[in-house]
Amino acid sequence: MKNNLFLAILFSSIILNGCQSSSEVDETRQQVLELHDDSMTKMNQIHLLIGQLEEQKDTTSTDTTEVVALIKQLEIADQQMMDWMHKFKHPADSLEDKVKIDFYKKENDKMTDVDNTMNEAIEKAKVFLKLRD
Repeated sequence: MKNNLFLAILFSSIILNGCQSSSEVDETRQQVLELHDDSMTKMNQIHLLIGQLEEQKDTTSTDTTEVVALIKQLEIADQQMMDWMHKFKHPADSLEDKVKIDFYKKENDKMTDVDNTMNEAIEKAKVFLKLRD
């Protein structure tokens, strides 16, 4: 009887531990995907700002060097997002949960860097354009 109780407790804790790890995998995966989705909403804004800056570049009263640098920053942010999306592949289901969690945490760090680059480039472009209004 004691053996059966011990086996039942052991089996239950193994199952619960597996569910907890699986839940953590889902949570870390979801964090990455939410950050990606949030960053994707900024892509249209980047392209609009590039267009506005291109118009500024064509005027003679604007510092072309600064405009070109701002456009370049926006293009770099755009390209970083594209690169991340092309390289991103979910880990194989057969991998251990710890490996999957580590993978998603690293991808979250990469996506955070991309998002920060995007935010910085957008903000600089907005400030520049606002000063020109």
